[in-house]
Amino acid sequence: MAVNETISSSETMMDGDLARYLDVGRSAMKAMALAGVPQSPKAILDLPCGHGRVARHLRATYPNSTVYVADLDEEGADFCASVLGCTKLTSNEKFDGINFGIQFDLIWVGSLVTHLRDQDTKSFLAFIARHLSPEGVAVVSVHGAFVAGRLLEASFRADGIYGLDADSTRQVLSGYLNSGYGYAPYPHNAQYGISAAKREWVTAAVTEAGLRVNRQVDHAWDNHQDVFAIGKMSNLHPM
Repeated sequence: MAVNETISSSETMMDGDLARYLDVGRSAMKAMALAGVPQSPKAILDLPCGHGRVARHLRATYPNSTVYVADLDEEGADFCASVLGCTKLTSNEKFDGINFGIQFDLIWVGSLVTHLRDQDTKSFLAFIARHLSPEGVAVVSVHGAFVAGRLLEASFRADGIYGLDADSTRQVLSGYLNSGYGYAPYPHNAQYGISAAKREWVTAAVTEAGLRVNRQVDHAWDNHQDVFAIGKMSNLHPM
């Protein structure tokens, strides 16, 4: 199935370069392939879906699957449902408050953990544990060593990066180096910010949620974010 290239007028992830926008979506599909996903997933979840940067590729790649989408941005989820042929689910800002009543064979989580505090990330992993099918795989993007390197470079310049000021940039880097998970809120939004996490921290948190890391691929999404393939404890695959 061809990828639907219709772009929402409210899409904030495209700067006018359609080829670049579509390439980021294709990169997500390549990252999922590297992470190892089920060949014929029946139920797929894209959360947060935005306005379909990745969902349109999931819909085209898996025409016989049900592609579910959810996002706090209701307009984005509505667009994915009405224009891209996905099935909308209602999200919630508290992960503990979400129970879709569905188990998914593939869950794509692009650039969500990258904006969460450590405890919110752990809460989200519990959400995955509730919603992943026995043989399913969740592919989750994380800011890892590559991003930590960029934070370090910015700190040497006494500069900010990723929408953070210089002090907040150093705060993320310090947490990453000292505890394995760094976070600082955006200046304009105290609820979300930028995080960076070491592989060891992610693996321990995944295990704590009753899951396991099947595979991890460095900066696999758009040559930037690491991806972790996460499965149930009984779903054993080589690292």
